[in-house]
Amino acid sequence: MPQTKRTVAIVGAGLSGAAAAVRLWDLAKELEHRGSSMPLEIHLFEASAILGGRASSRFLPEEDLLLDGAQHLTMNCCTAMLEFLRRTDLLRFWKLQTEMTFCVRSGASETAGPLRFFPFRNSASLPQPFHLLPALWGLGHLNRLERLQLLGICRQIQKSTPNSGDSFRAWMEKLGCPASVADHFFDPVILSAFSDQMENVSAGIAKTVFRRMFLETKDGWHFWIPQCPLREIFDANLTPFLERSGIRIHRQTPVRRIVPGRLLIQDTKSGLRSEFAADSVILAVPWFQAGKLLPELVSLDLFQPERFEPRTISAVHFWTDRVLFPQPNLVLPRETIQWIFRPPFGPEVPNSAHHSDGLQGPDPKLRFLPENVGPETCSPAERVRHGFYHQALLSDADRCVSAKPQALEQLVRAELQMLFPEARFLHFRTTRCPAAVFSCSTWMEHSRPTMLTPFPSIFLAGDWTATQLPATMESAVVSGNLAAEETFHFLKNLHESQ
Repeated sequence: MPQTKRTVAIVGAGLSGAAAAVRLWDLAKELEHRGSSMPLEIHLFEASAILGGRASSRFLPEEDLLLDGAQHLTMNCCTAMLEFLRRTDLLRFWKLQTEMTFCVRSGASETAGPLRFFPFRNSASLPQPFHLLPALWGLGHLNRLERLQLLGICRQIQKSTPNSGDSFRAWMEKLGCPASVADHFFDPVILSAFSDQMENVSAGIAKTVFRRMFLETKDGWHFWIPQCPLREIFDANLTPFLERSGIRIHRQTPVRRIVPGRLLIQDTKSGLRSEFAADSVILAVPWFQAGKLLPELVSLDLFQPERFEPRTISAVHFWTDRVLFPQPNLVLPRETIQWIFRPPFGPEVPNSAHHSDGLQGPDPKLRFLPENVGPETCSPAERVRHGFYHQALLSDADRCVSAKPQALEQLVRAELQMLFPEARFLHFRTTRCPAAVFSCSTWMEHSRPTMLTPFPSIFLAGDWTATQLPATMESAVVSGNLAAEETFHFLKNLHESQ
């Protein structure tokens, strides 16, 4: 007797939706290998023409290149994300970096003088938590007393538990953390992980992240950097994997409404609406869209979108006549810019001898424009083609300026010229990602919705759900996995009951 095939509709083809689709397929195969089976038909609906959601790129015709909105990275402690990349054969497009470099300006005024670089690298031989001693003690922008205090605070973080409702800054003050240590070490870490200030971040979630990054394993804070634009990873290369797995992708098919058992979808070309029947639905869209597709989440007070405080991530992409520094990245604890990256791809990348991570010596390699062409007269595409690509990242751009791209660019340009006065800056392009993440405030710690909804056949996925993590790629994948497991359990019970 043929078995009934169950249909799952996943709304949203960002990381959470893609992870849910892959996890569902794996669960069905695992059941099959155990001698049972439950045929599944998995459909992935995406309103745009490109998979990946916010982990994507856009084509800039003036510069004639694909550009990510901002630098994405995933930590070694992000086990769900790394497993997803391995499972889908996408980890080959990422490179592991085992060192980050803190950079500060020398001089009493901290407004002039040569740059000082302090590599942050831990010991492979010392046991935990002593493996951090070389890394923390090497932070020369802190004085010796501050480094000793930092070591003690890290030990207290491992042993103590913050009170419910404490912000991370309030918890640090209770632990006796000096303001200079908080501002010049913990603030860059929290900004990078949460895109928010320490006084706004829940101490409970921050401790979870800090513990996973620095204390649970020796290499948890090592991070993976994409080696090509994200669109090439999560669209061009993920699509064939999904299709080989039998997952059906519906691009440019926006879903207008979700009710138990069906979706109301709209054809973008004809404008005609139709229904799609499904035994189960996973809603994997951003938090500001979920209530529009499933209004019952809001009307039944299970989800309060107005309580989510959006945070903007901005990046200023720029091209110079030289490699500004030999390291692949810099952390700037005393500047408005939090990070500067040298992404290892783009049409402007010269020969490996010029742009290698092994570049040595204080004098960077130079690249000059043609003699008869100046940066004021040549096109953006020419400037990009002849320059070296860097990216300045501002994880909490909302507090820096009025968030207008021109003002942000001027702020970053002035800071870069102060940091690297000998360089010629050939071209700038500012990108903003509004509502890229949300504030992980003390209220959010216990108020994010779970994967369950009032309807037994409809489930939620997204970095905004109750993963106990900030709004990261890891949180998105974790949520997709959890939603898939809940969906599979529901369908299995439905299958067995019939």
